[in-house]
Amino acid sequence: MSTSPKNKSTRENHQGNGSLSIIVWILIIALQIAAGYGLFYFVRILLIPAEITNSGAFIKIMAVMVLSFAIAAWIIGLIGLWIKKIKPLKSGFRLLTALGLALIPVLILAYLGNTVGFDDLSIFNEIVVGKMIPYYTNLTMVMSILGFYLPEWFSKVVKPKKK
Repeated sequence: MSTSPKNKSTRENHQGNGSLSIIVWILIIALQIAAGYGLFYFVRILLIPAEITNSGAFIKIMAVMVLSFAIAAWIIGLIGLWIKKIKPLKSGFRLLTALGLALIPVLILAYLGNTVGFDDLSIFNEIVVGKMIPYYTNLTMVMSILGFYLPEWFSKVVKPKKK
């Protein structure tokens, strides 16, 4: 079986130089991280009060966390795929997996934050706001980026069955 240029997939045609490709992927991931933190910081300042004193503000910060990191990973990631000329983009599926994986640490944070409760705000602010939210923010960022790339990794591992 011959492999003419017409038979090669788009991925094979545009992978490029190995070390240059790795540098480009590192830059794309760094931009996803920077955009996620930037968007989270900006939206948090606009929508969330300085002190979290009730469950409404706690839910808002968790929603902003999921959406900002998943959307930043998705948009910057799609731009990176477009630059690298990788097809198919699977943009809808990538958005869903980024949101789904970003939601996992936030659900854990919601459970743990509610176990601390809002009865004593000084304890809540010390434990949840001071320690848990920064940790789960980082974890949400990592999970959203993993969620964006999951469809590509999954398609490499699971090959479609030939009929």
